[in-house]
Amino acid sequence: METRTIAWIGAGSDMPSQKDELLSYAKKTGMHIDAFIQAPAPDEGPPGIEYDALFATLYRGNTLIVSGLSVLGRSIHEVIRNITRIIDMDVRVVAVHQDLDLASRDDLSSRIRIDMLHMLYNVQKEIVSRRTRHGLDARKKAGTRLGRPKGSIGKSKLDPHKKEIAQMLKHKAPLSYIARVYGVTWPTVENFIRTRNL
Repeated sequence: METRTIAWIGAGSDMPSQKDELLSYAKKTGMHIDAFIQAPAPDEGPPGIEYDALFATLYRGNTLIVSGLSVLGRSIHEVIRNITRIIDMDVRVVAVHQDLDLASRDDLSSRIRIDMLHMLYNVQKEIVSRRTRHGLDARKKAGTRLGRPKGSIGKSKLDPHKKEIAQMLKHKAPLSYIARVYGVTWPTVENFIRTRNL
């Protein structure tokens, strides 16, 4: 079982300060950091791809140290999902800002803390949902018409590729192929073709 300590530096302008913080924490606690991994910019691929390098480096028995949980995802949901995946690999997670030390998947206190994060995520979802409902109700009472005007077409990520898609359709390209090329689902392609009269 490897016992390496990996430091993950989240993408952003604060990368140097993250590294300084982790080195300072390691010195204070007597922890030895074996490797630093720097996250690529999130816009360099599909969502979540920046964590592929991290998961490929971690092995059972490793320790992962981060400046804070926010570098492990762009939403609470993604943070929880990534932490759960890391813990399930039997990798210890140390988050300096939150003073959090999640030992392993078999550690009861680690599981309780992860369950707490799940609960906080669900509470946040409820709060956002309730605020949205209250906001919509207030707008309705004020006489504001909600929704898109009848007959209008929403924007699609396929709009910039309309000519190319038209050419593909001319050559009888299957919807599943077009969907793969542009990283969308085939119902999205079908809807795009229908609403754009292709």
